[in-house]
Amino acid sequence: MKRNRKLLVSVFNAQESREAVIGGGRIIDAEDPRSALGNISPRNIMEISDATLHYKTDDLVQLSTNIGEDQLLFDRAQDGLAIQKFPHEIAGKAAQASLGVASSMGLKVHPVNIIKIGVDGMNIELIREVIREIALTIDRSDYFNHCQAVPVFFIQDLKEWKKRRNDESVIRQLLDLGEFFFAENGAIDLKDYYSDVEIGEMLPAGVTTSKVTLNELFPLANFGFTGDKREVLKKMIDVSADAGAHGIMVDTRIQSKVARICFLDHPRNAGDVGEKKDKLPRHGIMSIEDAEFYCKYCHYRGIESYIAGSVQHYHAEELWKIEDLDSIAVRGAASGVVLDPTGKETGGDNRRDRRIVRHLVERLIPPEQRERD
Repeated sequence: MKRNRKLLVSVFNAQESREAVIGGGRIIDAEDPRSALGNISPRNIMEISDATLHYKTDDLVQLSTNIGEDQLLFDRAQDGLAIQKFPHEIAGKAAQASLGVASSMGLKVHPVNIIKIGVDGMNIELIREVIREIALTIDRSDYFNHCQAVPVFFIQDLKEWKKRRNDESVIRQLLDLGEFFFAENGAIDLKDYYSDVEIGEMLPAGVTTSKVTLNELFPLANFGFTGDKREVLKKMIDVSADAGAHGIMVDTRIQSKVARICFLDHPRNAGDVGEKKDKLPRHGIMSIEDAEFYCKYCHYRGIESYIAGSVQHYHAEELWKIEDLDSIAVRGAASGVVLDPTGKETGGDNRRDRRIVRHLVERLIPPEQRERD
């Protein structure tokens, strides 16, 4: 059976894009790992596009990037819902941003690039409006009307998150990523983690307290996604297809990633505690049967299926068995600790410092691609 399944690899710079292409990545995704939302500057997107073009192989390679969530949210209510200053503000901003990233990716690598749309904090109706506005805007543009709109939805396990959110390693990583807000009654004091100089650089104008509260996960029901896991997936797919999206990606929020809560529930998760045995064991949310339902329902509605969420190589082996899966998206599993030419470690083993490595990318590609190569 001929297939066109693709590994999406999130990269930050030109060298990472070369490593991803050499390793077999077929969608090169521009993302900044130093930011919780993955936002990346247009200049970096252009550099990644140039490097990908120079390293193109016999396989067709696409580009993708995202417009993030913070561009879309003017403010949030206490329940996590997005607040607009006036109706249609979020949809308009999102469409503007989509044209910007489409222009940055250009058309030299591939005429059909992918625009990922963050919809965090939005209810179903607002999500529908945002996706439709982007899809219609891109379709109307002279140069980018072949680009694909792919909304990104987050799944979560609130019960497991509440167990893990007080772990010191989780707190520190989220603080480093800026996933907090200052509050006089905050349970976390930055003085326990940073020097006075560092705290001074972090304090916004007018804020005097060093107490903070971590950004929380909110129940999906707040945004209109009720029911069991499959019913929630079905609603996410339906709103995407109805609004004109070309595909849909399910992922996990940064809080879940840091707490090692991943997409797939797998027997090997419990033993995955890092090489030094010092990390929390992984915890999966969706069964392989749930994942298969998701992929099949995507195709039933006529859109492509993307799966992300701290996918490891042993997850990929299982997920690629699903005939209807179109793409797996990765970064962490395709990255390694940075070593200089002498073998000395120059970066930490964390989201911000790890870099994409070709042989780790190769472990994640679809089996039919590995057999052909």
